[in-house]
Amino acid sequence: MNVGFVGVGAMGNHMATHVLNSQRFKNVYVYDLSKNAVKDLVKKGAKASRSLKHLGGICDVIIIMVGYDDQVRQVVTDLAKSNPKNSGVLVIRR
Repeated sequence: MNVGFVGVGAMGNHMATHVLNSQRFKNVYVYDLSKNAVKDLVKKGAKASRSLKHLGGICDVIIIMVGYDDQVRQVVTDLAKSNPKNSGVLVIRR
């Protein structure tokens, strides 16, 4: 199973790191507007996703860790356009 994270800043970084360390998933993909946040998790073993469309097409589950409602709506709208194979979205609000 491939797991994706959108938003890997302060809170998302810790959640994605925990998932990586569990070694229970085939791949952990990360996407964030901050390239440094993505690079930090790639060093830990995650795979960088080049876009939300890519993430939606490759991941079975996507966890959205963004700060504001309008960001959630935009991410979900963009993922829906990608024809995602995932059937659910988990949103954790800060």
